Amino acid sequence: MPLPPVPPVVVTFVFGVPAPPPPPPVFAVPLLPSPVVLLPPPPPPPVPPLPAVVPPLPPPPPPAYKVLK
Repeated sequence: MPLPPVPPVVVTFVFGVPAPPPPPPVFAVPLLPSPVVLLPPPPPPPVPPLPAVVPPLPPPPPPAYKVLK
């Protein structure tokens, strides 16, 4: 006499397969009444862009000698 069909069973753990890693810990300070989660430091402020136009150089000084023709 054949057995009745068995519904599929979802296997959540198989021997020989490691368990999933635990979630990462939350860093908290236990000395305070409520745990304070330490957040990473804020990013540094953006650096202002350099001016696109370079100021012109000052004119060269006049020569200290006279050109004879």
